[in-house]
Amino acid sequence: MVGIFWVDKKNKRIDLIHADPIKSADLEPGAEFINGLHAHFAVWELLRAKGDLPKKWVDQEYEYVPRGRVLYDRKRKQFKVYSSKALAVSQWFQDAVLKGFSLPVKRTGFFGDAHYEDPSKIL
Repeated sequence: MVGIFWVDKKNKRIDLIHADPIKSADLEPGAEFINGLHAHFAVWELLRAKGDLPKKWVDQEYEYVPRGRVLYDRKRKQFKVYSSKALAVSQWFQDAVLKGFSLPVKRTGFFGDAHYEDPSKIL
């Protein structure tokens, strides 16, 4: 599975997962990575409009809640999980993502990426 997620760091769990199965029919010819069908911004706004955001996050924008993405690297036959640097090295986080997306431990790598850092802590 590939897709996006948000993290509840206080309770050490993945709260919102939007996963897409990998289907060969959905693959772009020659594409190196398989990405999920959802974007964080679009899913957040849809959940907000439907009243489905967890109460603790209703007044926040999507980029201020810890989040990440799972991709599949076709060339290396490996799943890649991108999140903040602090989350990427956290064992509880790795375990939660592996379980939540049903990923194989030996074929999954975790990587910190500036795109997923809290904007209020960058400057």
